[in-house]
Amino acid sequence: MAFGFKVMVLEGRKRAGGRVYTKKLEGSNRTAVVDLGGSVLTGTFGNSLRILARQLSSTLYTVRDKCPLYRVDGTPMDPDLDRKVKASFNQLLDKLSKTRHLMVEHFGIKNQDDPYDMGRDHCFLPGGNGRLVQVLVENVPIQYEKTVQTIRYGSDGMQRKLDAIRRLGFGLLIKVALLFPHAFWGTDLDTFGHLCDHSSSRDEFFLFYSYATVAGGPLLIALVVGETTYRFEKVDPTDSVRRVLQILREQYMNNSLQLLSMVMDEMHWISCSETFLGALILRLKSAFRLSNQCNSGVNAYGSQNCVV
Repeated sequence: MAFGFKVMVLEGRKRAGGRVYTKKLEGSNRTAVVDLGGSVLTGTFGNSLRILARQLSSTLYTVRDKCPLYRVDGTPMDPDLDRKVKASFNQLLDKLSKTRHLMVEHFGIKNQDDPYDMGRDHCFLPGGNGRLVQVLVENVPIQYEKTVQTIRYGSDGMQRKLDAIRRLGFGLLIKVALLFPHAFWGTDLDTFGHLCDHSSSRDEFFLFYSYATVAGGPLLIALVVGETTYRFEKVDPTDSVRRVLQILREQYMNNSLQLLSMVMDEMHWISCSETFLGALILRLKSAFRLSNQCNSGVNAYGSQNCVV
């Protein structure tokens, strides 16, 4: 609008924000705000939302790196084993990074998100990201409960716009927000992980976020991702909550946990960016060509013994 354009926002819901949704939880004498949509500012370097937060005179809370892992039986994972696995994982990432560099140099393959990666800390905004939405919608004309059924383009650039829409991707993420009388897990960490004994359930409640330091109350969020979300939606919410509480009871050896309030997010299509299938196929084809060169004993530089 500042550049003279006429703007009208059509919002399918009764509220603004889309996949950013801050909700208030209440139970007994406790309250907390929870981000059921986008919650973590993944990187502050060059992030315009950081600037907006500063304009709100709000200090971003840096998510701490400490993330202990717990076994199926609730016992802590051996820290030494955890460090070894992490070191091996980082070594794999380094090898993939070298392979990726090789592909960029010789095949022109580039991650579409590279120019937009934001480094440095991951952060929470105390009080929820809904605060940012409130600022962004000021003086913006919005029509609520208006679901778009059809989009008509002029002939100029129409196919380009349609292709861009088709490339949009979404991932699956369900959040289960739990409000307790007190933060029995402590306030010295912001995340902790839970291991499972079967690959079919590894995406269920594998990570917990503590919002006790920023939500105004003792709030935990349990995550469910991937294909597990499809099964999860068919399960009675009571059974899901019972499962979460069982994990926490075993982990913290506390059989008297009292849950004050809970909510599951209404928007399961929440994700970071996802590369569309066509781009993935193109990358795989180029990787296959690179692999063939390696198997033949000659790498992309023309020398012998290609190792990736």
